[in-house]
Amino acid sequence: MNGTFAFGQYQKNNTLSINSNAVLRISGSAVFYGDLNLNSGATIEFVGSGNSITIYGQVRKGNNVTITGNFTDTEGKLK
Repeated sequence: MNGTFAFGQYQKNNTLSINSNAVLRISGSAVFYGDLNLNSGATIEFVGSGNSITIYGQVRKGNNVTITGNFTDTEGKLK
C-alpha cells in the first residue's frame, strides 16, 4: 500500500484479517475503523519514513507475527 488507506466505518463491526504468511507493506498512513487480525505468521512491513498507523478497534495477534520498519502507532495498538 502506498499513500493513504482507510478501512471500515467508525463504530461498525469491521474486521480486516492478514492471513498466515501474508505480508502487508505500508508506505504512508493507514487508518483502521475496526479490528485488525494478524493471523499466525503474518507480517506488516513499514517501508521508508514518515509512516503512521491508527487502529480504533482491537488488534489480535497470532504466533510469530512480525512488524518491521519505522512508523508511528497513534493509538499504541501494535506494541
